Amino acid sequence: VAIPFITVSKAGSFTSSSTMEYSITIANSGSASARNLWWNDTLPPGVVYAGFNGSLLNAACTPAGRWVNCTMVVPFTQTLRTWRLKAQIPTPLPPGSTIVNSVFVNYTDSDGTLLGERRASAPLTIQTSNIQVFKVADSARALPGGTIGYSIYVNNTGQSGAPLVWINDTLPQNAGLPAVTVVSAAPVPSYRTDSTVQWQLTNVGTGVHSVTLIVQIRPALGDGIVLTNGATVNYTDANGNDRPGSRSTAATTISANLPAIAGALVANRRTVEPGGSVGYALYYNNTRVALAASVVIDVFLPSGVPMSSANPRFDSTAGGRFTWNLTSIGTGEHLIQFVTTVPTNAALGSVLRTTVIVNYTDDAGIRVGGSQAFADVTVEVPAAGPPWLLIGAGIAVAIVAGLIALRLYLSAIGQTVIDEVFLLHRDGLLVKHYTRRLKPDVDSDILSGMLIAVQNFVNESFIGEAGLQKEGQLDEMKFGQYRILLVRGKSVIVAAVVSGPRVEKVPAQIRAAVEDLENELGGVLEKWDGNMDQVSGADRYMQDLISGRYRNPSKVRRGNH
Repeated sequence: VAIPFITVSKAGSFTSSSTMEYSITIANSGSASARNLWWNDTLPPGVVYAGFNGSLLNAACTPAGRWVNCTMVVPFTQTLRTWRLKAQIPTPLPPGSTIVNSVFVNYTDSDGTLLGERRASAPLTIQTSNIQVFKVADSARALPGGTIGYSIYVNNTGQSGAPLVWINDTLPQNAGLPAVTVVSAAPVPSYRTDSTVQWQLTNVGTGVHSVTLIVQIRPALGDGIVLTNGATVNYTDANGNDRPGSRSTAATTISANLPAIAGALVANRRTVEPGGSVGYALYYNNTRVALAASVVIDVFLPSGVPMSSANPRFDSTAGGRFTWNLTSIGTGEHLIQFVTTVPTNAALGSVLRTTVIVNYTDDAGIRVGGSQAFADVTVEVPAAGPPWLLIGAGIAVAIVAGLIALRLYLSAIGQTVIDEVFLLHRDGLLVKHYTRRLKPDVDSDILSGMLIAVQNFVNESFIGEAGLQKEGQLDEMKFGQYRILLVRGKSVIVAAVVSGPRVEKVPAQIRAAVEDLENELGGVLEKWDGNMDQVSGADRYMQDLISGRYRNPSKVRRGNH
């Protein structure tokens, strides 16, 4: 007996956030045609018919609200046909809800006898955003006074964007007080306090998104304290509905037994002619009595500038990036020297910036810190010879010779010269730097490295309850060839870079300057919030100190400048 055998299948997909298309496929795999065949498509609640995409294939279709009724106008032969029905959602449905479209097919044999019903369905989930937060810290261990970098990932794994996303970051605390201070945040937060940093993001599409936060640990915090930073994310869907939030945390343990490595890059010249060479000294000094198992240094040269030589030689290179993989870096000064060659076609006036990034681990190989430094060199053609150049050089030589003579004279009469003074607040922050040099910008990179070393020393020796007991006491440290004397007052710490054969009289000069300064500004310094105008009066005392007036205290009008 020859009879038709009908099957039906259905699939659906979104063509936009409010439109979809359903495919209805009917096949006859039997041995005869179906004399009559009709089908009914039932759309989900909230969805309306919007037409067909393509030919009706000998079907006559009539929409009626949520239903579409179609009847074949010719017998359905042994074949396969697919109709594509379009639908739309006029009023937004709840995001995440599932809607089901069903189709029902009836048919007869060649004699007109009803053979039965076939059905199929296609579920679709209303598009929505699905956002989860994930937070990571760049260091599992960190020094007191060190920094921690946080990355807060806001990943949208849904099908549509989120109009509003709120990120609330709760900063670590210790004994109910803030344990860190914010150094930087990107993008700029919409709200920030001592305990909270908040961002409000708009139109967060599908994919991975992130914000970053860098904090500095309070120097007085003790070894072994665990700092836990938590981030909570809430958001709205496309319809403005609040969606469930999520939370993620990252923990860092304070450890005093860690290396501290700061990169410093110094160029041997400030200007260079096209085709000339520039030598660099890259310092990666470890200022702590702790071993760094691994130090990775990346140097990024300006585009088109080759590296002529390096000592020690780099381990790998890719484009303008040169990498050193160093191991077992102990306490003390460490140096890489390299030379670059400026292209002959380098544009005059262009600034060639060389950047160095240093990352290092503790003795167990766990990453604990990193730093970045750079040095700029300007491409210039040396001035041609009117005698002004020689005259200027002669004047410079005379000035330098005079300074050398002054230094020799002071040494001969047993006096020590104070070359630099760093005035720091009692919490280790720099208030101001003073110098006796004619060009304060010269060797700024060395001074930056020196300041970092001073601050690390202050954090270790002067901060906290133990530091309060050192009021008026003298400490001494060395930075390369430089000798630095440090004296702590009630509110400030003065670090003086000295040169000369004898320094026994210098501490008394520093103490006198600190005493005079605090007599005038002690009340301001107790509550100082970083406003430089409030401490401008410190200049008089520090300039007197560096100029040598405190060698004869009777010539200084203490407290009455």
